[in-house]
Amino acid sequence: MIAKKNPGGRAGESQAVEWVRDYLEYSEPLTVEERSEVAAVSVVVELGYRPAVQCTSCGSWLVAPKSVALHRGPVCRSKDGDA
Repeated sequence: MIAKKNPGGRAGESQAVEWVRDYLEYSEPLTVEERSEVAAVSVVVELGYRPAVQCTSCGSWLVAPKSVALHRGPVCRSKDGDA
């Protein structure tokens, strides 16, 4: 019998908005497009997937929340002093 994996935590839209604001130090209200993206990511996370993006500097796949939000991994950020 194959057991379906149960996703870890569930991130709702409000958690995703906080996540974006925390990592980007963003205090302005989100635009309609940004809210749409947050809603899409929230659905993906609720289904048990992890959002991933490629680093804009080196192309490595990133899954850590801060790296996903910034589209740059910690190594590339540290090279430019953006840690």
